[in-house]
Amino acid sequence: LADTAAGEAKAWHDAVRIAPARHRLALTATYPEDRDRELRALVGPVVYRRAIAEMVDAELAAFVTERRLVRLTDDERRRYEACDVAYRTFVAERGYRERYDDATTAWKVFMAETRRSPAARRAFRAFREREGLVTLPSAKLRETERLLRLFPAETALIFCGSADAAERVSRHFAIPMITAHTPASERKALLDRIARDEIRAVAS
Repeated sequence: LADTAAGEAKAWHDAVRIAPARHRLALTATYPEDRDRELRALVGPVVYRRAIAEMVDAELAAFVTERRLVRLTDDERRRYEACDVAYRTFVAERGYRERYDDATTAWKVFMAETRRSPAARRAFRAFREREGLVTLPSAKLRETERLLRLFPAETALIFCGSADAAERVSRHFAIPMITAHTPASERKALLDRIARDEIRAVAS
């Protein structure tokens, strides 16, 4: 629900702005106080807040955060570096950072250029491949498999860094996937099957 990093309103704000309703309610799990100027103007200040710590053992199960780091393979590292050079070289040649003060504007200009420039499209493909290598390298799949084997009686919800990564995880482990585009009826059916222990894991 936040505004953009540059403080600009997102496009969906227009729908709230023209809505005829006299009263409006906004719900979010991540309310960023440093990027909410337009949101506050549209729906007002925060009226209720509940911290994660208050919900443990109530709405939320007890949890522990554990960070596990993985490395790219030699081949993935080479591909990453090649894509990084291709993308950064194009951006430097076009002088986006020098021409525009903020990163959001520079990115919009870059994306507009991909519609008419083959070189810009190649740079964008390099950017996408570079980000994909970081989002889901092969070592992450191996570590995920190791954790699933380590806790065979536990239901796992595998959050991924992108919809593409979630689809790859879903296919790799032959498990269902829930995304923002999953119909409500299908989502409920999957959650009901999880509650009945019929599903081992879900990618999202």
